[in-house]
Amino acid sequence: MFWLMRRNSVIYAFLLILVLAVFVTAVMPAIYQNTASSAWDQRDYLKIALWMSQGDGITDGNRSPLYPLFLAPFASREIAFFTTAKLVSLGIGLAGLGIIFAVSRRIVGGLGALLVIILFMANVEYRQAAAFVDVEVLLVPLFLLAWYTGYQAIDRIVSGTSDALTWSIFAGLFAGLTYLAKGTGMLLVLLFAAVLLLILGLDMLRKRGFWTFILTFALVSLPLWIYNAVRFGNPLFNVNTQHYIWLDSWEESYVYPSDSLPTAVSYLETHSLAEMAERLWNGLTLVTPKQWYGAARLTGLPESGLLVWGTAVLGLLVLLLIGYQVSRTWPDKRIPFLYTLLGLVMFIILFAWYHPISNAARFVLPWIPVIFISVVWWLGKYWRGKERPYLLITFSILAVILLIQMDSFTLLPRLYAHDQTASRQPVATIQAILRRTRPGETFILGPTHDQVEWLAYDRTIQPIPLTRQNWPSFSTLLLDENVSTILLDEETFTRRQILLADYWRLTDDGLTADILPPGWTLIEPDIFPCATCLFAFDGEVFTPLVRQEMDFAGQVKLLGYTLAPAAPLPEQPFTLTLHWQLLAPLTRTTHVFVHILDESGEIVAQSDGPLIADLQYYPDQEFPAGSYVLDDHLLSPLLPGAYAVHIGLYDWETQQRLATAVTNTNYPHLLQLKIGE
Repeated sequence: MFWLMRRNSVIYAFLLILVLAVFVTAVMPAIYQNTASSAWDQRDYLKIALWMSQGDGITDGNRSPLYPLFLAPFASREIAFFTTAKLVSLGIGLAGLGIIFAVSRRIVGGLGALLVIILFMANVEYRQAAAFVDVEVLLVPLFLLAWYTGYQAIDRIVSGTSDALTWSIFAGLFAGLTYLAKGTGMLLVLLFAAVLLLILGLDMLRKRGFWTFILTFALVSLPLWIYNAVRFGNPLFNVNTQHYIWLDSWEESYVYPSDSLPTAVSYLETHSLAEMAERLWNGLTLVTPKQWYGAARLTGLPESGLLVWGTAVLGLLVLLLIGYQVSRTWPDKRIPFLYTLLGLVMFIILFAWYHPISNAARFVLPWIPVIFISVVWWLGKYWRGKERPYLLITFSILAVILLIQMDSFTLLPRLYAHDQTASRQPVATIQAILRRTRPGETFILGPTHDQVEWLAYDRTIQPIPLTRQNWPSFSTLLLDENVSTILLDEETFTRRQILLADYWRLTDDGLTADILPPGWTLIEPDIFPCATCLFAFDGEVFTPLVRQEMDFAGQVKLLGYTLAPAAPLPEQPFTLTLHWQLLAPLTRTTHVFVHILDESGEIVAQSDGPLIADLQYYPDQEFPAGSYVLDDHLLSPLLPGAYAVHIGLYDWETQQRLATAVTNTNYPHLLQLKIGE
């Protein structure tokens, strides 16, 4: 018997190696094609790994530290690091399949476990995760270990067996590691407690196993909690659970540094119960079936269509049948069934709510091995005692697939050179930014996935915000953050067209512009059009040549003015630029007037127009206090002589002028102007 068991183990080990080899040949082309290092969250994990290698941080407040910890030993400011990181992900993916096989074998036996990993080896999302710098490839096996040890621990806590503490330690360990991989791991703690509460009620608080689980989880999570407390002021801080989950779209996450992201409190204040119910209902009915089908989809199956809904109906039917059989035939499986069912419900509700921000299938991928194991366990009665022919068939199929895909191995030695070639232009652009900026300095880039900004891991990258897409607000951001460098590309233009279309146009050859915003200069390339354009910004243009401050009714402040040319010539037009700063948010259309009076007091030239915009036509635009405004007035040519320049502000609707705070005049004198003398 021992010899037979050992022979079976060798056979399964050989078949497992064969599965892993097929997986490598299937994933290698995707690794080769993945040359966009900023796609998905790749750039963020590469950046965090670089932080770790320099001792600068372990998380960005969103992505957890365990996955980048595997990348940190290889971190460097080179594209080769991206290539290595993909290979590390592939290695983790292979180890993950081994873990899935080991856990599955304890539940459904060797043949069942082999079927589970073959199914998962063909899973589209897992293959993509293994080909990308993506945490899901690590999260999936850790989640499965946490699921398995979790229900085993609960079973023993309820039964009162002597090994309950041991299983509770393992459950807390793997739940903690899952949490260190991704914030959704915290749900495992809630799941563990909820199942015990349903079975034992408040008596669970008397169980040492429960507190052992909590303590072990806390000890594993402690390094992250300490870092979060120091860095963000909250040990449990995660920008997803505190802010992003309350957004109405992902684009809303791009805000000005001075603005606050929404919270649960602000969301409840601004949304009705009907709106919240509609959001959840739309997620459950329109998104959930597609999301879970996408997570379970095997290679070769369509991405959409009737199969999505057919799979959803079939999944519910299988769940009901398994539940029925558990209640009637397998009462010893009651705890794992309840544990799994409640966990699925938690994830379904959470990501149905999250769908306006993202409905990516990868969010629910950790449950797919559990689902595969459950289905294989339920169907296991059809092959028990018939392993041999199935093993032979499995070997034959895997061998044929491996032979067909053998050419994929030839891609491996070409990976590094291929990534270098594909990234040459984005790398050159970022290197130009690095030469122009210092560590810690802010530059503008994005939103975009077409650059390699993770190479600038020690700079502060500010994407163009979604809110207040107007030039006074954006120019104020550039001044406040001391920005000297700005990168625009086609994706950024498309996503921020409301702002950028004031100056740029997108053509087949790239971005082009006839004039640039004040202070902007194109530096790379030196002419338009350009698909990726690098600009220098000089904020000196916002500093008035002549400082002369006037406070108008505590609402708007004149900082000074600039004449161009500085000494206007007779019978030639000239420009008077008034430099303003808002002292209060601009909520009413306010006009500026400029009057030029001759020596007899007659108006000989004038200009009149909105300070910023006619708010009647831009009711949704916001112009907060602190905004800087460059206000150009092109004035008519003057004859030689002496002139007085007066300015003022008035409310467009009431036509009432604003008085200055100090002199209490609504027609202040700005300067004496001499023409031709």
